[in-house]
Amino acid sequence: MQTIAISVGDLNGVGIEIVLKSHEEVKKLCNPIYCINADLLSQASKLLKVKKTSMPEGLCYPRVSELL
Repeated sequence: MQTIAISVGDLNGVGIEIVLKSHEEVKKLCNPIYCINADLLSQASKLLKVKKTSMPEGLCYPRVSELL
């Protein structure tokens, strides 16, 4: 299966919600790497009340700890 980088786009847009809601289907088609900070993705999932189902944090880049 191919690995594909997926940008969530504007942090104030609908991209984060789409990523959170479609991850289960997307991972059936490819190995996605989401171009978003894992901490921001976690915050967004809480605000949107969308469960981060089995989305490994290792697949979210860059991590804050990697930038410091």
